[in-house]
Amino acid sequence: MAVTDIFLKRPVLAISINLFILCIGLFSCFKLPIRQFPQLSTAVITINTSYPGANAHTIAGLITTPIESAIASAEGIDYIKSSSQPNTSSITAYLRLNANPDLVLLDIINKVQQTSNLLPNGALKPIIEKKSDGSTPLMYISLQSKTLSPQSMTDYAIRSIQPQLSNLEGVAKIDILGGKKYALRIHLDPLLMSAYGLSAEDIMKALSQNQFITTAGQVKNEYLATPLSTDTDLHDLKQFKKMLINCSDGTAIRLHQVAHVFLGAESNDEEARFDG
Repeated sequence: MAVTDIFLKRPVLAISINLFILCIGLFSCFKLPIRQFPQLSTAVITINTSYPGANAHTIAGLITTPIESAIASAEGIDYIKSSSQPNTSSITAYLRLNANPDLVLLDIINKVQQTSNLLPNGALKPIIEKKSDGSTPLMYISLQSKTLSPQSMTDYAIRSIQPQLSNLEGVAKIDILGGKKYALRIHLDPLLMSAYGLSAEDIMKALSQNQFITTAGQVKNEYLATPLSTDTDLHDLKQFKKMLINCSDGTAIRLHQVAHVFLGAESNDEEARFDG
């Protein structure tokens, strides 16, 4: 007996099943998502490494090539692009479609850490970031001032604006473009340094020795214990200018005598403009 014979002999059963299928179809129509394109998961992982003072050829040989070779075997990577510029190495790993970016990121971090002993001593720690397909900026906010310097506006954005925006629901990340962070800049005078018999290495050594913090134990009595610490850290521009560089033959040579010391921008290589 065919299946159709059952429905022909029992019309009520046939109508009930048809109504049930119709209800399921209508319910599914309202639950189906509407998208212009299929939902695809794509992501990239970037590795940026700084090596101050190195040219592009040195960056490519000592930093980009070792890191790129190490992460090439990571699971989930489709292809890799890299660029070597003076002072900076940038590597971008494009993941396969629908690959788990968190697992790939963990694998890449482990492989980069394994190459840390191959990098030169002056290289900074690689910065590894994951960027999903939804990481395109949705909003740009421009800061302008007729009275504040670019450094002051950057400091205000970092201290006040960025934390408040980061606490908003749905905000994943906030980047400051074209910002100029405060930095102590020291412009050495070669003629004065030569007159005092100093070199750039002497200045760097003095700077490192005056930024030293350590514990020196503690002093105890029957009722009280007082911790001791050695803090040579300098805190303002005036202290840096008066920093002792050398003291030979009873003559103290201070930093402001051989260099121009001032507060400026950490870097002038980047600048952002809005509406002209």
